[in-house]
Amino acid sequence: ARHWYCGWTPPVGQELVRAGFDQELVRHLRTLRESVQVMERVLGKATGIAGKLAQRSAKLRSDRLMGLEERREIEALGRDLAEVDSMIERLGQIHEPLRAFSRMSKVLMHNLEGERIAEIARDSADSYRQLHEGSRILSEWLDHSLKLVRPMVVQQGIREKLAEGPNP
Repeated sequence: ARHWYCGWTPPVGQELVRAGFDQELVRHLRTLRESVQVMERVLGKATGIAGKLAQRSAKLRSDRLMGLEERREIEALGRDLAEVDSMIERLGQIHEPLRAFSRMSKVLMHNLEGERIAEIARDSADSYRQLHEGSRILSEWLDHSLKLVRPMVVQQGIREKLAEGPNP
């Protein structure tokens, strides 16, 4: 959210201190990591569906007059998008930190603008793209946080292996 509204965020991990992590927080982060991966896949799917809807509706000559096959296809894409929205909502209900994504989704969808289906579909695709980017950033933050809590000996061993390069 800071990146979207302020235009800048520090690199992932710059604001984290290893000493601030206790076992309970680590357990919570590991559980959250799995849910964030699911959220990331769901938002990726939503981005794809909204993109298809935008492409399909852009080809329409009129929003009011269309062929039966076109209408069925647009309705099917709309149902798929509604199903994905309900998955986003359920994930937000299950995990408190992910509730922000369901709330942001509602706000972004409430503020869609346009007179035609194609314009609204394009805006919704952009909104889902932003949410997907946010879930990716959260995923990177969680990965970095969980790497921070590894014992220093393990971290050092990983650095040495990376410095050696690939095994022959």
